[in-house]
Parts: sequence; structure tokens; C-alpha cells
Amino acid sequence: MAFAALGPAAAFAGQAAVADRGRSAQWVIGSGALSLAVVFMLWIPLGIVGVVPFVLELPGESLLRSHAAAAVLCLLVAAWGFWERES
Repeated sequence: MAFAALGPAAAFAGQAAVADRGRSAQWVIGSGALSLAVVFMLWIPLGIVGVVPFVLELPGESLLRSHAAAAVLCLLVAAWGFWERES
């Protein structure tokens, strides 16, 4: 690594900067997934009532179940996005 030639303090600072960027990207992905999950969760009751059509279709599954699975998947990705590792 290029920071290693500058000494241990610079190497640690470089590693911290890379870790912060990783956490930032992880947070952005988590926020996007949470937003998408909210959309899916609002879409389900509106689809049941008939205000909006169900648009996701998985072979062998009902339309309601496909939308519910998409919401759960987005919530799992959001949980990963907001997860902080203990260092």
C-alpha cells in the first residue's frame, strides 16, 4: 500500500479512510433498500384494494407473495446497510 512507505500513522489513516468510504457506500445502499422496501410495503395494501396493479410476477407464486418477498428482501439488504461491525 502507498501509505506504508510514509510510516505506520499514515498507513492507519489510509486504512481508516478506506473503511469510512466502505461504510458510507454501505449506508447509501441501506438507505436505498429501505426506501424501496417502504414503496413495496405501501404498494401491497394499495394492490389488494385495487388502486394500483401488482407488477412483479414470479413463476409459481401469487402476485401478492411476489411483492411481499420483494419487501422482505429490501429489508434484509437495508439491515445489512445499517449494520456496523465491531472493530
